[in-house]
Amino acid sequence: MNLLEKNRDKIKQYGVKKIGIFGSYVRNEQTNISDIDIIVEF
Repeated sequence: MNLLEKNRDKIKQYGVKKIGIFGSYVRNEQTNISDIDIIVEF
Protein backbone atom coordinates (compact mmCIF):
# COMPACT_ATOMS: atom_id res chain seq x y z
CA MET A 1 0.00 0.00 0.00
CA ASN A 2 2.98 2.34 0.35
CA LEU A 3 3.13 2.47 -3.44
CA LEU A 4 -0.41 3.89 -3.55
CA GLU A 5 0.35 6.47 -0.88
CA LYS A 6 3.53 7.59 -2.64
CA ASN A 7 1.61 8.07 -5.90
CA ARG A 8 -1.61 9.54 -4.48
CA ASP A 9 -1.40 12.82 -6.42
CA LYS A 10 -0.61 11.09 -9.70
CA ILE A 11 -3.51 8.65 -9.21
CA LYS A 12 -5.92 11.51 -8.53
CA GLN A 13 -4.87 13.17 -11.80
CA TYR A 14 -6.50 10.23 -13.59
CA GLY A 15 -9.80 10.78 -11.78
CA VAL A 16 -9.57 7.67 -9.61
CA LYS A 17 -12.15 7.72 -6.81
CA LYS A 18 -11.54 4.29 -5.26
CA ILE A 19 -9.08 1.42 -5.58
CA GLY A 20 -9.69 -2.02 -4.11
CA ILE A 21 -8.18 -5.47 -4.18
CA PHE A 22 -9.94 -8.81 -4.27
CA GLY A 23 -9.18 -12.45 -4.86
CA SER A 24 -6.51 -14.64 -3.33
CA TYR A 25 -4.52 -11.80 -1.71
CA VAL A 26 -7.56 -10.59 0.23
CA ARG A 27 -8.25 -14.15 1.38
CA ASN A 28 -4.54 -14.63 2.21
CA GLU A 29 -4.47 -17.61 -0.19
CA GLN A 30 -1.92 -16.24 -2.68
CA THR A 31 0.88 -18.39 -4.09
CA ASN A 32 4.14 -17.52 -5.81
CA ILE A 33 2.28 -17.53 -9.17
CA SER A 34 -0.75 -15.50 -8.04
CA ASP A 35 -1.62 -12.21 -9.66
CA ILE A 36 -3.09 -9.25 -7.80
CA ASP A 37 -6.71 -8.48 -8.67
CA ILE A 38 -7.60 -4.80 -8.45
CA ILE A 39 -10.72 -2.80 -9.13
CA VAL A 40 -10.65 0.92 -9.88
CA GLU A 41 -13.60 3.32 -9.76
CA PHE A 42 -13.34 6.49 -11.83
